[in-house]
Amino acid sequence: MKQLFDLEDSGHSVPMLRRLGVNICAVDSVTGIETGAYSEKLNTVFLNNSFILGNTVDHVAEILTEEIGHALDSIINNYKDSPGDEGELFSAFVFGIRPESLPVSAYN
Repeated sequence: MKQLFDLEDSGHSVPMLRRLGVNICAVDSVTGIETGAYSEKLNTVFLNNSFILGNTVDHVAEILTEEIGHALDSIINNYKDSPGDEGELFSAFVFGIRPESLPVSAYN
């Protein structure tokens, strides 16, 4: 998180986070989004409408937070993907989930 505040102080990249879009979409063969996804190119989080309607507010919030985590990682690392699932790690941090309960793939 310190990196994000450093970016804010220096005036770099943080405006991209302020312009982050969130779109709700119907699933089809083109999108293939089962829950949510982040597009660097569009700086947009996409959430599947069926997923939203079929899940609890808490679960939808976890997925939205995970995708925002991907956006943060992208901005902080100059649009280069970090190893592991940084979005899942960010969501776990926000929701107080113990890191050791996450799958090993979240770290690789």
